Amino acid sequence: LDFDGIWLEAEHGPVDFADISDITRACDLWGKTSITRVHQNEPGVIYRTLDRGSQGICVPHINSAEEARRVVDAAKFAPIGNRGLATSRQGYGVDNYHQESNDNSLVIVLICLTASTTLPVPASPFVLIIEAPSAILLVASPNPVAPHTNGALKLCLLI
Repeated sequence: LDFDGIWLEAEHGPVDFADISDITRACDLWGKTSITRVHQNEPGVIYRTLDRGSQGICVPHINSAEEARRVVDAAKFAPIGNRGLATSRQGYGVDNYHQESNDNSLVIVLICLTASTTLPVPASPFVLIIEAPSAILLVASPNPVAPHTNGALKLCLLI
């Protein structure tokens, strides 16, 4: 049994900034992609997680296109986003690291379908794909928007 990647749970689990560097270094040695789910859509949390070595980020509780754009803005370097120019250990000795990072980092936005969701979901989630997330995970919980799902609907669009 083998895995392509390792999920670091920093929203509901015990992983914090002190752990990310060591765990992602181990992932690099094992040839595994490290993906960290953070606890909030804050630029400092997002870029610091990536700067510590995580190759992917999952940001939960996204309820609008603007919130999704903020995730991309914090996770990607210019010209796509506004992530600072600092690098992680993965950037040492890498020519054109910022472009490489933009091309290879995984950005996942977790969209919870609720009555207050203002995204064009589920009719046209492609509006978000154009904004550069690598994946969009739609989760419907019992609510007026999708009462028939009873929390069971999960749709992941990978690009």
